[in-house]
Amino acid sequence: MAIRIPSAEVSPRNDNGILKFYEGDTFIFQLYLELEDQDGEDIILDGSKDSVVISFFDYKNRIAKTFSFGNGKDNLIGAENILELDFDEETTGLFEKGKYTYDCIVEIEGIGKRKIIDRAPVIVE
Repeated sequence: MAIRIPSAEVSPRNDNGILKFYEGDTFIFQLYLELEDQDGEDIILDGSKDSVVISFFDYKNRIAKTFSFGNGKDNLIGAENILELDFDEETTGLFEKGKYTYDCIVEIEGIGKRKIIDRAPVIVE
């Protein structure tokens, strides 16, 4: 009698709002920010004036990794407010199996600083 071995899930993936990936996987995680001002007008970030910081935290609330975009930061803000988080070998090596969260803070010239993602869940399998 043969035993059926289940296939692995796609990695990375969004599973009911949870970012999941396998330990050691390398990938580019694209985050699209759809922003509006108080009048309902679209906000397109200007990488020379605005900035975005995305921080990942482990289960003890310690920073595991921070990605910085825009004005004076390490990475560029892409067209249409797309942020590319590069989980290269060095970065993915920071994430052992377990539960994590991430925050996203946007600072827009003339508007100020706002946390737009608060403790979104991440699971490394």
